[in-house]
Amino acid sequence: LPIWIDPLNLCLTKYYKYKMWITKEHLIPIKIEYYGKNKKLVKRMYGARIRRFSNVYAPTFIKIINVLKQTRTILSISKIITNIKFNKKIFQLSN
Repeated sequence: LPIWIDPLNLCLTKYYKYKMWITKEHLIPIKIEYYGKNKKLVKRMYGARIRRFSNVYAPTFIKIINVLKQTRTILSISKIITNIKFNKKIFQLSN
């Protein structure tokens, strides 16, 4: 069954609602539907070919379809490096 996610603060996201299908085994999203603030479908994301990289499971094939613009993006992941040290200031919320 799909999971509906209602963002608590619409200011932090441009989507009104998410509908997500996840795998039972690893809790990895394999399909996500993104709905705009007008409550209409905006994008779909599909994840496939789930693989283990060290201690992390991730889809190695991701397809994102922009329903409104009728475009798509395909990502093919061949390598994921885990436990990398980085400056935490890189990921800051900004206004």
